[in-house]
Amino acid sequence: MKRFCAILLLLAVAGLGSGALRHAHDVAHAHEDLAAAHHDEHETPPAHPHHDPADCAIHATLNTPLVATAHVPLLIALGLAVKFLTQLAPTFVSRFFGPRLDCRGPPVC
Repeated sequence: MKRFCAILLLLAVAGLGSGALRHAHDVAHAHEDLAAAHHDEHETPPAHPHHDPADCAIHATLNTPLVATAHVPLLIALGLAVKFLTQLAPTFVSRFFGPRLDCRGPPVC
């Protein structure tokens, strides 16, 4: 049960990415158009006799990109710059300390 949301999100992304949701929606439109074509003239006319993808809100949602493509190259370049800058070796700073003399001086009497 803990992984239900993750599995649902994975299926949604896979359905969007593969085009399965768009195909299923197109099949639903075709089925409704076929039902409208076989509609008897003595009955009341259907609410939506013909579906146009330009007027369909679901088609508009399925056609929108998930990620704006203009920002992707910039983010990739920024990530590569950070990656290469963090791998540079720090410069070695030489510090010279004079010779150390360990003498305490003459003993105090």
